[in-house]
Amino acid sequence: STLSSYMKLEGITGNNIELTPAIEEYMRTRIQKLSKIVQNMEPATIRAEVGEPLSQRGKGENVFYAELNATIQDEDFRGHRTDPNVFKAIEKVRVDMYRQIIRWKTKGRSEQRKMEVTIKRLSQSDPGQS
Repeated sequence: STLSSYMKLEGITGNNIELTPAIEEYMRTRIQKLSKIVQNMEPATIRAEVGEPLSQRGKGENVFYAELNATIQDEDFRGHRTDPNVFKAIEKVRVDMYRQIIRWKTKGRSEQRKMEVTIKRLSQSDPGQS
């Protein structure tokens, strides 16, 4: 697998549609982009699903959905987007997942910074030192 070691792809499934090599390849490249932002954050795994909602079948108009389920260091992320174009649905869900992961990473970093500042303050204001 050419997917980088940062995020393990656990599979791409097709639901009510044929998972063509083009769709699969496109999904892999999108996930590879996501993979770059979770560097050094193992374990990170992701599952992808592309399909046509059952509720849409036989209604004449095609609507596809793309879904990503990722787990990064025990934190779960889920994205689900629809579009008449299957590739656009995949790109939409990648953008959504990217935003979720960035938000989580930024939040984690600021929490960590707050902790470090608090510890620093506490160690500086030690009343035992004169």
